[in-house]
Amino acid sequence: MRLLLLLLALILSGLLIGASPQSQDRTIALVFTTGPGWDASKTPNAQAQFGSHSNNLRRLRVAGVIVAGGRFAQYGLILVRAPGVDSARAMLVPDSSIVVGTFKVDVSPWSTIYEGTITR
Repeated sequence: MRLLLLLLALILSGLLIGASPQSQDRTIALVFTTGPGWDASKTPNAQAQFGSHSNNLRRLRVAGVIVAGGRFAQYGLILVRAPGVDSARAMLVPDSSIVVGTFKVDVSPWSTIYEGTITR
């Protein structure tokens, strides 16, 4: 109980002095590839649960979590801001295209090599 009260006091003191809870966020890379449920005979938009995938990315974009994203070769890369890898993975829970295997995703910390290229 004492630990819980201490944690609550630390959180509140951070909020009272203007510290942003997101200030500890880091950039996380989400690398999407096709999974075992991908049907090569169908276009991307016709894949199982593709709408769920698009809706989840839209939700993250509206929430201001996505830093950058795009496709290259057979990959999709989305950079998000999150406290850590587990938090970034939790962002993918609503994306049923991963559950059904249309896509696979690797989640890893991102390290910017050239400062100023990704700002946030």
